[in-house]
Amino acid sequence: MAVSLVSRLIDFFKNKHIKIVLDICRIISAVSFAVSVFGLIFYTIGYSFLYGYYFSGDLPGYYSILNIIVHPVPINFYTVSIISSLIIIIVVFLISSIFVIKQKNWGKSVPILIFLVAFHICLSVFFVNGEDIYEKSFSFIVVWSVPVFITIMIFWMIRTPFHPRLSISGTLYGLFVFVIFDLILKIQDIYAQLFLPVGSFLLGIIFTLLNKKWTEKYIFRAFLTFPIVELIVLIFMYLLKIIIEVKIDGKDMTVLTCLAFLITLIISLKRYKESPEIPRVSSNSDNKKYTVLLNKLEQLGIPSIVSTVSIIILLLGILAPLLSLNAGQYIRVITTSSTREMQLIKNYDNSFSIKGNVVSIKEGNYYVSNEGWNLVIVKGDKIIVSDSN
Repeated sequence: MAVSLVSRLIDFFKNKHIKIVLDICRIISAVSFAVSVFGLIFYTIGYSFLYGYYFSGDLPGYYSILNIIVHPVPINFYTVSIISSLIIIIVVFLISSIFVIKQKNWGKSVPILIFLVAFHICLSVFFVNGEDIYEKSFSFIVVWSVPVFITIMIFWMIRTPFHPRLSISGTLYGLFVFVIFDLILKIQDIYAQLFLPVGSFLLGIIFTLLNKKWTEKYIFRAFLTFPIVELIVLIFMYLLKIIIEVKIDGKDMTVLTCLAFLITLIISLKRYKESPEIPRVSSNSDNKKYTVLLNKLEQLGIPSIVSTVSIIILLLGILAPLLSLNAGQYIRVITTSSTREMQLIKNYDNSFSIKGNVVSIKEGNYYVSNEGWNLVIVKGDKIIVSDSN
């Protein structure tokens, strides 16, 4: 009886129409998951921008995402959605522009560049207050770091499964270069915070475009392998430091770097079999091109694709909101005029008053951005908000 039931179930799932239904359900599930995850990420990016604008303090500097989690503010959903939608529009525009420019058709590329400048001026007018809009619009260019980073991450996600060593090596070189410059020059500027992730992952994409003949040479194999070995050695020593409480000074770091270099020279003696390139197909045969791409993805295997997508989601979920937070703070610093229009919030229950701007009100709680652009929550039954000027 049980065997008969199992055989019927197997025959049922082998049915052609049932297979089609199951395939459709898988596609719907995958699309729903992608829309939910990336929708949440984009919403968080918009929320982080507004949080950075109103509550990130008066002094530029590193501001942690943990502050948003510990001190959440119920910012208006539609306001956050507008900012998130603007970022999505810019990302879609950047991706489409890259494909158009890649065709080397100047008849289409020039109008795109003109539209890009016009769109930037419109964004500047949207955010900038007061006078000198055209002057401030140049400084406003930093807001592009968020959509540019997301665009780079999308292309990084596409290239990494095919060239994992090249992509990771280039990204690590970008990070190491920043750390070195930070140690030498003591970089604490907002530009460094915003463009470090952008530059690092962009370098990772550039490395994947290197000529394959170069990467087969011993000196290049060592060059590409070194940052990965260095990272592994540093992680190992960091764990060792935590476990047995070993102190590591500058001399120790030099020794570790030399050790990583020697290990690299040994490892590089063995040729690394890079994942083969996607065969180039004529631009007129789009169906064949996508068929080749899908076949290549199948060769990579589900674990490789899933791990890459998971890394992208993790990086986007952490770095993109952090960039957006710092971008919001920076935009506020350059766009807020000296004559800030503030409100006077009085709580007659305890004779408490504060100057600032009410950003949100929920369940009797007034979320105020005070004079120092920090979060203050005022709660009471007898609260009056008036113009302080």
